[in-house]
Amino acid sequence: MSNVKEMRIFAAEQIEVPDEFPGILKNFVKEAIRNQPEELVSFSRQYFEDLLKARGYFDPPERTKLEFNPKEFYLNHKDNIKDNYQLLEVIGDGALSTVRRAIHIKSQITRAVKVVRKEDLEFGERRSLLEEIELLKELDHPNICRVIEMYEDKKKFYFINEMMYGGALYDSLAKSVGFTEITAVKIIRQLLSAITYLHSKNIVHRDIKPQNIHFKSNEDLTIKLLDFGSSRRMGENHSMKGVFGTSYYVAPEVIHGEYNEKCDVWSVGIILYMLMCGEPPFDGRTDVEVLDKIKKGDYAMTGEAWADVSEEAKDLITKMLQPQ
Repeated sequence: MSNVKEMRIFAAEQIEVPDEFPGILKNFVKEAIRNQPEELVSFSRQYFEDLLKARGYFDPPERTKLEFNPKEFYLNHKDNIKDNYQLLEVIGDGALSTVRRAIHIKSQITRAVKVVRKEDLEFGERRSLLEEIELLKELDHPNICRVIEMYEDKKKFYFINEMMYGGALYDSLAKSVGFTEITAVKIIRQLLSAITYLHSKNIVHRDIKPQNIHFKSNEDLTIKLLDFGSSRRMGENHSMKGVFGTSYYVAPEVIHGEYNEKCDVWSVGIILYMLMCGEPPFDGRTDVEVLDKIKKGDYAMTGEAWADVSEEAKDLITKMLQPQ
C-alpha cells in the first residue's frame, strides 16, 4: 500500500484501483487518496452529493456558476469566442485540455487558448478546475502567465492566456548540458519572485517543474510560471496534506504527506541544481526509485559540470534542499 500512496504524486488517474470498481468509485478512491480527509464520512457525503448535483440528478437550491468579479482583470464573456478570436492550430495537448494558437480579431494580438471539454471532466476534475480559476483571478505578477479572459459554451471552457513564444525551460534543459551561472541566476531570481508573490497570498503552487516554466520569447530570459491545477490556498499556521507534484521535483515532506509552502522552495532548488549540471540530483529508473532517493536525501555536487560553479551557488542549493 505504501507504493500506492507514493503513486499519488504523479496524477490521480495513474493511481492503481482494481478494475472491477465502477468508474464513479474509482474516481472517489482517487480523490480520497489524494486529499486524505480527516473526516472520511463527511468527505464522502459531500463528494457524492456534489457529484449528483453536477450530473443533474436533482436540482440544488442554488446552482454553482462560473461568475467573476467584473473589477478583476480576468473577464468572463457571454458571447461566442469565435466572435472575438480566430482559433488556429493546436500547439499543445494535456490529459484534459488542448492549447490552440489564436488571433484576437480586433487587435491582431496572438494568444494561447486552453480548451477544456466539459464532458471530459469528472466531478473531482471539475472542482479542481473551478478552484484553479478562483486562484488565477487574483494573480497579477510579471513572472506568472496571465489568464486574460474566459469563454464558455455548452460543451467547452476557453481560457485565453498570453502567448509564450520561447518554449518551456524543460526543452532548453533537454538541449543543454548546463546553463551558465549568470543565466541560471536570472531565471531563478524571477522564479523566486513569483513564488514569493504566491506565498504572500498564502498560495502554494505544488507542481513547480521545468515543464511549467516558459520563456516569454526567444530573445530574452523572461520566464513565466504557469499551470496552477495543483495549487491550493493554505491557512496561516496550517500544514497541507495529500500528495501532489512530479517525482523529480517533489519535496520529502510532501512524500510523507504533511507539508507547507516550503515545498515550492525545494522544487526551485532542484531546478537550480539542474540548471548548473543538466541532471536532476535524485534520479532513478522508476518514479518509486526516485522517491526513495529523495527520502534518503543523498546527492552530490561533484564532477566536471560543477568545477566552475561558485561556492555561493552550491550553498544556495544546499539550503534549498533542506527537508522540513
